[in-house]
Amino acid sequence: MNPAAPAGTLSENIGAGLLSSVIMLCYALSYAALIFSGDLAAYLHSGVLVTLMCCVVVAPVIALSSSIRFTIGGPDGNSAAILAGMASGIAADLAYTSGQGVLVTLLAALALSSLLSGVLLYLLGATKGSALIQFLPYPVMGGYLAGTGYLLLSGSFRVLTGERLQWSQLRHLLDLPWLAWLPALVVCGVLMAGARRIKRLTLVVPLGIGAGLLVFFAGLTFTGVTPQQARQAGLLFESVPLSALQLPVLLPPEQIHWRVIVAHLPEFFVVAAVSALTILLNATGAGLACRQDPDLDQEMRAAGVANLLSGALGGIVGYQSLSRTLLNHRAGGVSRISGLAAAAGCLIVVLAFPGLIGWMPKSVLVGLQLYLGIGLLQEWLLRSYRRLGRAEYLLIPLIVVVIAVHGVVAGVGLGMVAACMLFVIKYGRISAIRSEFDGRSFSSNVERAMADSAALRQHGGQVIGASLHRFLFFATANAILQRVRARLAEAERPRYVLLDFRRIDGLDASTSVSFLKLRQMCEAAGVTLVRSLSLAALHHMEAEDGDTAQQFHRFVVKVLAARLALANDAVRAAH
Repeated sequence: MNPAAPAGTLSENIGAGLLSSVIMLCYALSYAALIFSGDLAAYLHSGVLVTLMCCVVVAPVIALSSSIRFTIGGPDGNSAAILAGMASGIAADLAYTSGQGVLVTLLAALALSSLLSGVLLYLLGATKGSALIQFLPYPVMGGYLAGTGYLLLSGSFRVLTGERLQWSQLRHLLDLPWLAWLPALVVCGVLMAGARRIKRLTLVVPLGIGAGLLVFFAGLTFTGVTPQQARQAGLLFESVPLSALQLPVLLPPEQIHWRVIVAHLPEFFVVAAVSALTILLNATGAGLACRQDPDLDQEMRAAGVANLLSGALGGIVGYQSLSRTLLNHRAGGVSRISGLAAAAGCLIVVLAFPGLIGWMPKSVLVGLQLYLGIGLLQEWLLRSYRRLGRAEYLLIPLIVVVIAVHGVVAGVGLGMVAACMLFVIKYGRISAIRSEFDGRSFSSNVERAMADSAALRQHGGQVIGASLHRFLFFATANAILQRVRARLAEAERPRYVLLDFRRIDGLDASTSVSFLKLRQMCEAAGVTLVRSLSLAALHHMEAEDGDTAQQFHRFVVKVLAARLALANDAVRAAH
């Protein structure tokens, strides 16, 4: 349970929520421009309503059901970057489609991605599976977040130029009017400088947006360009009437290209996985910053319900936002009223003042995207170098390059494979041999004559053994094989090799190949291999009875003692 927090005055919560709604609207427009860019720029008016619907629906659900009472929910840059790539792919697949087929298919795909994310997030929370996300390797998470930063930069380029970010397309930046890029640089620069010098986050984002608006409209006045001319040039958003909203249930099914949607189905699951990971990070970060104890499963369920409603009404994926939650808290929001006020502010703009959207410069929102993208790249491509080992760090730029060339699915998939291989290599270097012994240092408990004991001490080197521990798999088993091979190559070759499995935590089926080679090697060298328990017997015991530790330990002690006595007797008889 979270510690009791002061309720705050009603005016403080409402004021903080309204401030959050302004920032949320700016981000929503920025994500709309990101998703509906390039060949999809003609449908931006529909994209604006899609992201605004997410704000209106997700924010109140998160406010009412989050375990952190002042959480602000809405669209997020991580999922928006994935959706932008998916939208670009759908537009490319339908490049030769006429009519409204492209828009209808894209709206259906966005709604379905929200619905699928909602189902998966709710199931993850309902089954208390939030902890599973924490098994994602840290370098893979860093590589994905750095890749998201690249996608945000790529999306900013596409918003400005209408082209994909490629070396051959960089020349288009030279053709842009200064009103298209200077306000973006001002916003990004003010935000980056303010984040380092101004401790109060409440002031940084409004200050950056205000500076960009000032530069843009001062530029319009200086150049004599009218707002209408700026809209025709694509510098300002178009006013969006609410009548342009298309609910998913009202979309004409005959115009939806289902094969294209199915082809992009893997990206739907990526969006859901990215959403779950971001919720985990955002909820944990907000809890640490605001001294709260979030219930991650409750956060997953809240986001699941929010996305089911958002998808049903045509909105994109949305969930808990870290930056807006911190802004809301530092502005005075401490109760659920602040989140409801943020949702109400968005709803008022959509219903009563949709014309305000037509006065927002695209370049200002591009500045927000630049700030987010550069921040992610700085954090994970530069600063993470000091926190990670060299091999782990190299996974991050590798994943970024693959995401840039082949997409998020390929980048994350390759990162998971590479991280698993790196883990196997590192774990395989840890010796599974707890200790080594021979007949001189480790003998049976049989009482013998002094002469016999002296003979055993003299020739005890012909009996060698190793006590194994930890979990055995093909890499550690192969290390054991190499160690025994080295001992057999010594001048004083042993006649008996004993392996003690008493302290192992378990073993993988792949170890059978290494131990089979070990047995064949011993047979070829005329050496007797003594094992405390056969692998087949161990697997049989594990299958028959899950509690094998105690019976295995008792069995090993008896067998080791008996077989060591036999080995000692054989050595004594030979000499």
